[in-house]
Parts: sequence; structure tokens; C-alpha cells
Amino acid sequence: MGISSIDLSSLVSNAYYCKKNFSYNQYVDLIVDLLYQGFCNMDLFGDSVLGKYSHVSKYPAFTLCHNFITIFIYEDNRLFESEYEVYKKWCERCGHNYFTIQELGDHRKKLDDRDFKGLSALLRQMRGCIDSGYYQNFVYGIVLLSLLNDGQFSEYTYNGLSWILDKNLDNLTTYSHLMSTVYKW
Repeated sequence: MGISSIDLSSLVSNAYYCKKNFSYNQYVDLIVDLLYQGFCNMDLFGDSVLGKYSHVSKYPAFTLCHNFITIFIYEDNRLFESEYEVYKKWCERCGHNYFTIQELGDHRKKLDDRDFKGLSALLRQMRGCIDSGYYQNFVYGIVLLSLLNDGQFSEYTYNGLSWILDKNLDNLTTYSHLMSTVYKW
């Protein structure tokens, strides 16, 4: 399966457009749908990567995506109600139980830099196993999620996504250059 390039500046520009022009419910549903599509494709086609990690979790694709999303939800060290709503809807859509607010906060505290690096490495490996469009959808879901509360695509999110993108394949410039090319509608 070929890997297509991801244009991060287009995703961020599109996210700003959606944030401005979609209703809150449409925006939340879009995030959930994109993250769900990425998860499903990883779950269906990621056995060659995830098979070696099935001893860690009974549901390795869900655990991978859940932990990665959890890190991004807490990018600013707090949980907003809208982020929790996205998280709950996504878990329900995936057919898995979700954590309470307290449990999710406790779970985030257990995830450290090593976990993030490991999750990122797994996601980069998954990119070669799944349809490029669904991988891009997962990335786009994270971009949209980053705009949900304060309406800003943060440098933290950019740095986190740079771990799962390929600087030789994707349109991945510096954060300041990216933001200078993004149309914020």
C-alpha cells in the first residue's frame, strides 16, 4: 500500500474553516468521525504492527489511539468539557468504555515522554499498513481537536504531530512558517 503525502498546512487551514463555519455539534461529530475512521483502519489492517503488542493490551489499536488522543486532550494540562465530550463519543463509537473525568486525568498522569515516543513510533509504523486517507483523517482529527476550545493550533500540537509525520514526505515546515501560511478564516 502506497503512502501519500500529508499537507499539514492544508489540514490546519481546513480546520480553521470548519471551526468558524460548523455548528458546535457538527464540529464535534467531525472530530469523532475522523478519529474513529483512523482507529477502525488501524484495528482492521494493523495486525502486522500491533500483533507483537497484543500481550500489552487485549485491544491494541484502541489502546494506541486512546493513549495518543489522551495526551493531546491534556496538551494544556487541563480537560475541557468539550474535549471530554469528544473523548466519550469517540470511545462509545469505538465500542469501548470510557474513563470518568478523574480516571482519565489519572491515566494521563501515567503517560510520560517514553510512552509518547513509543506511541508515535507505533503510529509511524501503522502508516505503512493502513490506507493513507485514514491515516490522514486521524491526523486531521487531532488538528481539529486542538482547535476545539481556544481556537488555536498550538505549537505543542504541531510538535506532537511532527512525531507521526515524515519530514521527507509530508509538507511539514517549522511551526512559525506553517502558521504564516495558514488561512484562519
